[in-house]
Amino acid sequence: SDTLVARFAASRVINRPNVTDSAPRISVSRDSPNASGGNPALKPFLADQLDASLEWYPAPTTALTGAVFWKKMDDYITQQNTTIQVPGRGDILLSTSVNGGDAKLTGVELAYNQSLAFLPGPFDGLGVQASLTLVDSKASYFAGNRQIKDDLIGLSKTSYNLVGYYEKGPL
Repeated sequence: SDTLVARFAASRVINRPNVTDSAPRISVSRDSPNASGGNPALKPFLADQLDASLEWYPAPTTALTGAVFWKKMDDYITQQNTTIQVPGRGDILLSTSVNGGDAKLTGVELAYNQSLAFLPGPFDGLGVQASLTLVDSKASYFAGNRQIKDDLIGLSKTSYNLVGYYEKGPL
């Protein structure tokens, strides 16, 4: 309808590794037995994604939206530490990027956006945007020879935003 919109998306995406992560290089620390390096064997990771949302527009400058999403990732990129032999230095701990394994994400997002045009001037240019995202993840990856089944590293279970803005004329 004019005030209610439903959306659905399905996709298969590819994410290539950063050039520095796949460069054949090793940097060894002078002060400690540590090194970092690239991994030229990194593969891009693939993801299958499903998204559905429902958007309600009760007024021309107001939106309330809800969305659910699901993502399955194959060969996602993570960090791994391994011991290498460096001539003249012995055993060194090398930190590098590797294709980590598989992960699944499910989540929900709620968002609200409103221009406060009903306020008297000059405050009628004020507005607010707010969103909340909740994510559950399950990952299976290797750290050395150990298989780990846990949450996806570096992903927050809860994230939110609150934005105030002013938009009127040239401002």
